Amino acid sequence: GGSPGDRAGGAVGGGGGVPASGEVALSAGDALEGVVEALTPGAAMRALCPHVGRGGGAPVRCLGGVIARMEPETLMRSTPELIPGLVEAFNSPSADVRKAVVDTLVSMYDSLGDWLLPQLSGLSPAQQKLVTIYINRAMEKNGAGGGKGAAKPGAISIGDASRRPLAPRHQ
Repeated sequence: GGSPGDRAGGAVGGGGGVPASGEVALSAGDALEGVVEALTPGAAMRALCPHVGRGGGAPVRCLGGVIARMEPETLMRSTPELIPGLVEAFNSPSADVRKAVVDTLVSMYDSLGDWLLPQLSGLSPAQQKLVTIYINRAMEKNGAGGGKGAAKPGAISIGDASRRPLAPRHQ
């Protein structure tokens, strides 16, 4: 017999019947995702927001699915309480957490369009540039737009017809 930890521990390096911390984190993340999917998008956002930034990667990774289910207007109202945690998480020592933040911001942009960019003033210029690179990649992959959000005319080319990357506006 034995506990689930006994089965998982040896092969992955957990040793002593204790699962490796990575396995625990993945299992916890899967469990959190299941709970979040069962909630309405508004309830899920209220539950996740306080943990984004301090709760590791799992709350940030769960946001993508929640954002995809939200109406743009609802997401817009949630943005002021969400952005500070995302900025904090973007400064995580974990590359996995930082990547989850970028993915979340790209999902938010897909819904909210250029309205989101001024909200990202808490990010460093390098972080803003990284986010815009990923937004542009996602837009190119998805055929330059077609998100469910507000109209995003000229999202890739700003001003004239020449193709330039997006640049977040500073206010």
